[in-house]
Amino acid sequence: MKNFINVVYSTHLDDDYNNKFDLIISNSIGVKHKIIRYINKNTHSLAEVYNKALNEHNKKDSIFVFVHNDIIFKTKNWGRILLNKFNNSDFDIIGVAGTKKIGNDGIWWTDKLKLYGIVEHTDGYKDWKTTFSDSLNRIEEVVAIDGVFMAVNPDTIINKFDESFKGFHFYDIPFCVENYLDGCNIGVTTDIRILHKSVGMVNDKWDLNRIQFIEKYKNELPLEVNYEIKDLNYPKINVDKLDKYNLSIIIPTKNNFTVLNNCIQSILTKTSFKNYEIIIADTGSDDETKRKYKDIYIFHDKFKIVYYNYYNFSKINNDVVKNHATGNMLLFINDDVELINDAISIMLNHYHNMGNVVGTIGCRLHYYDNSIQHNGIIIGLNSEKKMVVTHRNLNQIDRYPTNFREVIASTGAFLMVSLDRFKEAGMFNENYIECFEDVELNLQLIKLKYNNYIASDAVAYHYESLSRRKNENMNENVGIDYKKLLNFVKTDDSSRKNQTLKIEY
Repeated sequence: MKNFINVVYSTHLDDDYNNKFDLIISNSIGVKHKIIRYINKNTHSLAEVYNKALNEHNKKDSIFVFVHNDIIFKTKNWGRILLNKFNNSDFDIIGVAGTKKIGNDGIWWTDKLKLYGIVEHTDGYKDWKTTFSDSLNRIEEVVAIDGVFMAVNPDTIINKFDESFKGFHFYDIPFCVENYLDGCNIGVTTDIRILHKSVGMVNDKWDLNRIQFIEKYKNELPLEVNYEIKDLNYPKINVDKLDKYNLSIIIPTKNNFTVLNNCIQSILTKTSFKNYEIIIADTGSDDETKRKYKDIYIFHDKFKIVYYNYYNFSKINNDVVKNHATGNMLLFINDDVELINDAISIMLNHYHNMGNVVGTIGCRLHYYDNSIQHNGIIIGLNSEKKMVVTHRNLNQIDRYPTNFREVIASTGAFLMVSLDRFKEAGMFNENYIECFEDVELNLQLIKLKYNNYIASDAVAYHYESLSRRKNENMNENVGIDYKKLLNFVKTDDSSRKNQTLKIEY
């Protein structure tokens, strides 16, 4: 049990500025501690100074916090919070900002979608907040943290700081990477907030150390957190009771044969329910891709191929349903989805058990790193009174629900609905080009007094953006229908008050 903190920093001068910094630490830490100040007139690197502290002051019941002396702690009793996190988790290194991925350039903040943490900054004239992620209700696993605040369990780290990195730059990333590669757990918390009196500039010495880092770890980069999916159940479904259903699986695609084929093979191999057809809706592939369709699928009795010379997700799916699908159940799938378990049978079994109350059913989707991409949809207003549509449990890697439950909506990337319900809701609104048509369909079904569900025990990968066209102006195609979504969300139905906000405007 850790109950003591060594706070270590390096400084050029032994002056009143550092005395004030010591006071800031003592007034905010809230636990037994020792402040270790090293007067370092450019004679030692930070790696050397920090290793000296680890060698000279290690106590069995202590952790080390390595900090810059130009920060202010905004969180009261931050030391108590930190000790609690070490004592109740298996993390070895904890920071306030970090990343899940370090690319070939060696820079930890390159991939914006992989950053976590919140740090406030000031340049002496104005303050601002750098929000790498939302506030976290957990310690988020990362591969590296920023050196502005590094908390370390000296008893469990494998490697000390690499003293081959000279000076005051890039000591933090190799320390993290070396320990991460040897199995240490590194995390970011947003429960401890600091104000950093720096704008975070890099210089030539920083870049030289970066180049040294790239050369040393060239065989390990890019380095990224890759999680196992937790709480993954593979329920055995009795498909005999589902024989009254015929399922039409509709997959739009264009020049994406390898991804499409991975999707289809996952359906063929993972799905125990066999009464389905797969309709490939091609939206303008080249002749080579079309030839592959014929070579592989054209003689298979489960496949149909329909060709279009345009892309409109709503219009294409509606046309397939009206003119080509034969099923009494529909499943809309993006071509960059791969089943992890028997998701289709699981979802159909839930539909069978629930009866006529069901609008849509979605499934749990994971990114390629196994973090959550989708587990239902949340709709509400942000602080600027603008509507926000976002995925539940986005990027989480544990503590997400795995049961079957009601939600406001699920994504059209993997969406099951009966033919009758789809038609009753007016099908997909074709005024949308490639966004929001799925949200409106879900909300329309709620308006018709049906319930939408997420089957979080049905699981698939969604390699998002492998198929979707990049169109920065796609929201311009939404027009009045975006306002229509706001009207749908207005509800006095108290049973859904925890899923959405009542919008007044």
